Amino acid sequence: MPSIYRFIVDLLFPEYCAVCGKFLFGNHFLVACKDCWNEGFKEFAGEKCVICGYPVKFYPGAGKVCGRCIERKRKFSFDGVNYFTFYSGIVSHAIWKLKFRKQKELAKFIANSIKKHFLEYINEVKPHIITYVPLSKERIRERSFDQCEEILKHMGIRFEPVLEKLHTKRQSELGIQERYENIKGSFVSKRKLNGRTVLLFDDVFTTGATLNEASGVLKKAGASKVYCYTVAYTIRQQ
Repeated sequence: MPSIYRFIVDLLFPEYCAVCGKFLFGNHFLVACKDCWNEGFKEFAGEKCVICGYPVKFYPGAGKVCGRCIERKRKFSFDGVNYFTFYSGIVSHAIWKLKFRKQKELAKFIANSIKKHFLEYINEVKPHIITYVPLSKERIRERSFDQCEEILKHMGIRFEPVLEKLHTKRQSELGIQERYENIKGSFVSKRKLNGRTVLLFDDVFTTGATLNEASGVLKKAGASKVYCYTVAYTIRQQ
């Protein structure tokens, strides 16, 4: 049930659904009405490439491996990747607003939408440690919070910060190859992992450069397996 505060804020500072344009009043998700949010935040349950996570139906290869990974003989530092939905529509809009417009409350709504699916993946890979891809100290000063940490907090799942991120250019402003170069050497593990299985959480999988680099650092710190999970996956040329 929305609070009186929410009703007052909605009346004083009117916002409209980014999808259908409906006036947002009371029971809504800050950037979308309830119906549009639920329609956009739907789990993608199709077959995912066991190497890169790409939907196999969009780029068929052989069995559970997409055509791109076969053609390019791709390998990553992580041992598997899963995600809830695609980075498009209201999903991309909500994540963008959370990260770049500091709408921190969106972390709670995103967490509620993905929690069941994330718990299922935890049960599947059985990690000893759940951690996340952190922001650099400079980025946290800009935003005042780390969006991945906030989403995990709202899911009520036990996690611990293992990685430290050094300051780099924004990945979102770079091309595919530039992302891999930009992120090299930008993570440091704060502890030894001694053969543990790690589940690494991030908000968006775009090219895999960030997760690949972070997973490699976790492996060098002693992790035996690293699995990755993101809220959303970008369907684009990788």
